[in-house]
Amino acid sequence: MTRFLFLSATFSVIAIGAYVAPLQGQQAIQISQQNETIAVSVGGELFTAYNFTDTAKPFLYPVLGPSQIRMTRDFPMKKTAGEADDHPHHKSIWIGHEVNDIDFWTCRGGAKIVVDGEPTIDREANSITANSSWIDAGQNVVCRDSTKWSFGADEKSRWIDCVFTLAATEGPITIDDTKEGTVAIRTHPDLRLNPDARRGVEKVFGNVVNSQGTEGVETWGQSSAWLLYSGTIESKPASLLILDHPTNFRYPTTWHARDYGLISANPFGLHDFLEMEEHAGAVKLAKGQSLTLRYRFVFFAEAVNVDDAKSLHAKFSNSDANGD
Repeated sequence: MTRFLFLSATFSVIAIGAYVAPLQGQQAIQISQQNETIAVSVGGELFTAYNFTDTAKPFLYPVLGPSQIRMTRDFPMKKTAGEADDHPHHKSIWIGHEVNDIDFWTCRGGAKIVVDGEPTIDREANSITANSSWIDAGQNVVCRDSTKWSFGADEKSRWIDCVFTLAATEGPITIDDTKEGTVAIRTHPDLRLNPDARRGVEKVFGNVVNSQGTEGVETWGQSSAWLLYSGTIESKPASLLILDHPTNFRYPTTWHARDYGLISANPFGLHDFLEMEEHAGAVKLAKGQSLTLRYRFVFFAEAVNVDDAKSLHAKFSNSDANGD
């Protein structure tokens, strides 16, 4: 039986505001427009940049953790030795999903996500907010999103908060049941779980555990409040923690977490992830309705354990629109 979830106009919409730092002693964040990107720096060192022009969809790249450790893959933005050149749509940190059977994940076939005008920079909140149109191959707007990226850092970590609202502004939409989505990161190849010598990845050093205690490739498709990747990057200790917020739709989310470095929070792919009936995870929004999701990426230049992950998730869970 085909089953869709129909949402009310007020379902799971959380305020977009400040955030609580994972650790004490926040460092100063600088946000500046630089040519066709918006650069985010910590103490004068580049943290990341928001890329939103001349691209099929906006993305954050590069992503540099404490001690300027490179946390995401360079490809396809540039070629780097020891990196696989698969999945060119995996652009560092990005958002995408299939809507109305239109591929806004890879954006093959002419679909694209276009930022409308200039993003808004809020230097007091350390954030960038962009409103975007999701446009099909015929140049028709299918839906729109408003995404706020907020940034923070302390002596031990750097973090990115994402608050993503997808709205049915033009007419009813269906957020499709597919594993290919939604808020995603492609990690530095050293954090992969398995090598791929055929694509030039000879050695990997990553491990993953989720909030249920599941490890390794078995974390794929499971529901979990967080995922913790740890290991070494370019011979230096490094960790990546991705947190799901308890107010989110279908919390704890299911994860499209592949052994080659793709990690994506995706609450819609229930057919693949949980072996439910076809279309079980699809969500219909009537015109005027919206759905908001909130996640946090935390980057460390050290090993982080499960107790640390639990503590950081508890703080993130207790955060609200005022940062209290």
